[in-house]
Parts: sequence; C-alpha cells; structure tokens
Amino acid sequence: MGERLAEYPLLRTMLLNPWFALALVGVGMTGLAVLICLPKVWTSSPDGFRPVFKVSLLDLMQARALRASAERKAAQGDHLGAAIAWQSAVANNPGNLELYRGALRHLGGAPELPMRVAGRTLAGANWLLRLGGTNRVDFEILAGAFSRYGMSEEVYGLLQPMADDLSPELQGAYLKALFAVGGYEDFGARWEAMRDQLPDDPTLALHRTAYLAGWGPAGETEPNLRALRAAMEDVHLGPLACRLVMAVSRQRLEPDRFAEALQRQQERAMDLVVDHTQYWHLLVMTGRKAEAQRLAGAFNRPPRSAYDVVVTAEALAELELSDLCLDYLQRHAMEFGGGNNRWSVAVWATYADQLIAGRRWERLKEIATEMRALPEAQEWLSGFGRFLEGRVAFAQGAVSAARAAFEEAVTAGFPMGRVGIRVGESLSQTGFPDLALRALQPLESRFSDDVGYWRAMFDAVYALREDEVLLLKAATRAHTLEPRSVEWQFNYAAALLIGQWRVEEALGVTRRLLTQHPQSVGARINHAIALCFNGRVDEARALLETVRLDELRGPQRAAAHFGWLGVHRAQEAWEQVRVELRALDGEPMFPRQRRWVEEIRQALPGE
Repeated sequence: MGERLAEYPLLRTMLLNPWFALALVGVGMTGLAVLICLPKVWTSSPDGFRPVFKVSLLDLMQARALRASAERKAAQGDHLGAAIAWQSAVANNPGNLELYRGALRHLGGAPELPMRVAGRTLAGANWLLRLGGTNRVDFEILAGAFSRYGMSEEVYGLLQPMADDLSPELQGAYLKALFAVGGYEDFGARWEAMRDQLPDDPTLALHRTAYLAGWGPAGETEPNLRALRAAMEDVHLGPLACRLVMAVSRQRLEPDRFAEALQRQQERAMDLVVDHTQYWHLLVMTGRKAEAQRLAGAFNRPPRSAYDVVVTAEALAELELSDLCLDYLQRHAMEFGGGNNRWSVAVWATYADQLIAGRRWERLKEIATEMRALPEAQEWLSGFGRFLEGRVAFAQGAVSAARAAFEEAVTAGFPMGRVGIRVGESLSQTGFPDLALRALQPLESRFSDDVGYWRAMFDAVYALREDEVLLLKAATRAHTLEPRSVEWQFNYAAALLIGQWRVEEALGVTRRLLTQHPQSVGARINHAIALCFNGRVDEARALLETVRLDELRGPQRAAAHFGWLGVHRAQEAWEQVRVELRALDGEPMFPRQRRWVEEIRQALPGE
C-alpha cells in the first residue's frame, strides 16, 4: 500500500504513521473550533431590543463559567471576588438579562462592598430596565441594591413614576426613599393611606417614629423622639436610628443633637459624606456659619461616589468657599465624572456652575475638552459638553460660533433632564429662546409635575413671543401645581390677557392680585387691561392714571401702553390711539397681540 501511495505523501504518512494522523486531525478540529467559537453570531439580547447584542460561543462559555464562579465565591463568603466575577460575566454577555439580575441581587444581599466595585454594577441599572422592559421583578432587585448603598435618590427616582401602583415591598422601599429625600409630608400622607398594606418591617416602623418625632402632632413629638433616641442603642437598628435622629434634628434646628448622632456614626465608621454636609447646613441655619466654614475647610474625607462629589461641592459653594470648592472639583471631576449615568453629568454640571459664576472661561473650555475625552460617558455628556463650549464662545463674543455649538448640543439632547432644564434657562438668558424651547420640549413627559420645568418653559416662550397657546399652557400648569404662588398668579393672569382668553376669569384673577398687592404697579396694569377687555373702560382709565409711565421700563412699560391703547380705542380718542401705536412700534409682541394692534390700526379714521 505504501508503494501504491508513493505519489500521495500526505495520505501515505497518515496511513503509515497513526500519531501523525491523530495530530493532523487535532489541528483540523482546533481550527474548526476556532471558526465556530470566535465569530460573534449569537444574538443574546431579547427579541426586538435595540441595539442587538451578538456574542460568540466563547463569550457564552466564559460568561457561564464566570457566573458559576461568582455563585461559588458568594457561597464561600468572598463577596468582593463574587462581585468582580459577576461584572466579568456581564461584560462577556451584555445582552443577557439574567446576568444583570444576578449581579444586582448579589449586591442587594451581600455585605456592603467598596463603592469603586459596587458602582460598576449599579451603573448597569438602566440597562437592566431596558433589557427587562420595566419588569416589576427588576424594580424590586434595583430598589434592594440601591437601598443597600444608601442611594435613596435613585430609589425615589426609580419608583416615583409608578408610586400609585407598587407592591407592598416596593411601597416600603418607596416610603423610606421618600423620607430620605425630604418628602416628609408626602411620607406622612402615604403612610396613612397605605398603612394596612405595608410589610411588617421594623426599619419602616422606625421611619414612622422619626416622622412623628419631627413632623407629627405637638403631643406626639417628644415620646417618639425618646423612642428614636432609645433605638440608637440597638445593635441592629442603631445606625438607622442615628441617621433618622439627624433628620429630625434638622427639622427641629438642634445642631447639638445632630452632632451627637453624627459622632456615634463616626465611631461605627458608618458616617457618610452627606451627613457632614447636612451638619454644615444646619450650623448655617442656626447662625453658626463660621463654625461650619471651619469644619468644611478641615474636611478631608475622600468621596466614594459622584453623589458625594456633588453634595460636597454644593455645600462648599453655599459656605462661600469658592476656591476650595473649585480645587475639590478639579481633583475629583475626572475620577467620578466618567460614568455613563446621571451623577457623572451632575459632577460636571456642578463644576461648570462654579466656573461660570467665577467667569473662568478658559477653565470651562478645558473641562468641555476633558468631557470629550470620556468616550464611555458620551451618551450622557455629549450634549452638555457642546453647550459648555458654546457658553465659552458666547462669553468671548463669538455669537455665531456659540449658536452653532448650542444647536449641536440641543440636537444631542440631555439624558439628565435636570441639566436640560438648566441649559434651557441659560439659553433663554443668553438670547437663544428658540434653542431653549427645543431643549425643553422633549423633557415635558418627565417633568410635567415640576414647577421648575414650567418656569423655564414660560421664560423661553415669553422671550420668543411666538406662541401664546404654549405660554398659557406653561402658566396654567405651574399655577395648578402652585396655586398660592403670587408669581404664578401674575404669570397666569398675564398669559390670559396676552391671548385675550377667558377675560372674565382674568378679571377675577387680577382683582384678587390687586386686593392682595394694592401697591404693585404690575397688578394695577394687569387689572386695568382686564377691565378694558371686559368693557369697563372708565374704571380701566382711572386705574391706569395711577401709574407713572416715565418710571416704567421693559415689558411693564409696554403692558401699560397696551392698556392705554385699549382705553383710547374704546373711547375713540384717535389721536391718543396714534400716540400709543407709535409707542408700541418695535416692541416684541405675541401673534395675538400683533393682530389686535393691526386691527386697531386698520380701524383708524383717515386724516
């Protein structure tokens, strides 16, 4: 056979040397395995999810092995190693919902880990919700993990949109978060409404005790305060009781009691950065600002998270320690501002606010460049970074370049809506209300119950003077949210008068404002215009005669001319009508106002 195969040396060698044949088959099988295992052709994300995640067979095997390793390490008590293994498993198969759930379940149940490790898993919260399609199970997992790391604001933001449709367990988590973010009155009302549905949870009951100690009826505060202070001695509830005592001390303006609870937390090594900043705030409120400044100046605790950076910087700014604040932000912005999440944006936004306040434009330009060097955070930072570049250009007089940068910023958008609102306010103030409106309108569904959002909308629409319908919508929504606010009563009345809508209602609103503020020039002008629109011209004239035009400026002066124009038109005092029309030439007007003025102009008799 060897002779017959002489012309086929490879086949001859394989037949006559079985070890060579075995090695050759092994090489072939290895090559085939590489071809099968390495290409990323396996879809791991749920059907219909975008972007589609494709992984290789090797990725799937590694993720499986790492998951098993994480579970084994957790069972052995190596929770740090388990957390890192979970993160590696997720990195190998980022479209797998169960891996995210497993990683976050582990964080929620394990002893507290260093934030530098836990933060990488917690940053995947948005992906979990997107992958799971807002599954109720995922909300419970996330609430547990956030609560473990004291991230009450995250729990509140997660559960608030669905506050009226929570399971008993999530109701408890939401109540604790509500208390932690300062929603004390809402906490009390919700407790009363939901008390029969709440879980039997001693930590939740302790929150109720704290509420009664600080915000309850006069006869219940002292007994509940004593009960809360007694709980500070409890082995398990002591740390929480100390934190709740601090909250009650802020409400009762008792800095010494706050200091006692803070000292206990320090002895347990469980004090947080925010505990110290809240103590400084309390000292300022009780007239001890110098002491607060001394403590803040000596504070050298390194931040654990972007949240720590933000609250410390804001406290330093409030204490008028601006140089110290800027030094602090310069040290920590790059470290904690690189995550693809809202707190990273908050770090840069706080830094930018301080630089703008100090008119440090070159440094502001530098941080905009630094933000572009963080590729992982571009989804959240891109729009804000371009806005900062535009703000620098505007400050330096390059208006065209500023507008181009602002347009790019608005196109990129602002995933952190609070920053989007602040950007909208700044764009209105710097003379770009059209861009402010484009930045704000996509945020409406998320901030429909936020007065700050509607204030920014009202200011942008008013500055633009193109849509009286949207002006009325903004004023109506804010007035509904804060019906007792004098500001929004004025704005609501102005919006009704500008569009000449519901003039009888406008008359009632302006009458109440004038009764409450008889010396207000704005109240007199608005009520005079409302009287004129309701046919009570003589009363309108008498009221306008109490206003001195030569002392008015800006929109208030224009409003007075509108009032006089209506009075003179009704009384057919045509020469005075012409005077008022000339006074209004060049004044910015809403479309309805322009049409009204043009109708009067057309009605003028010939010379």
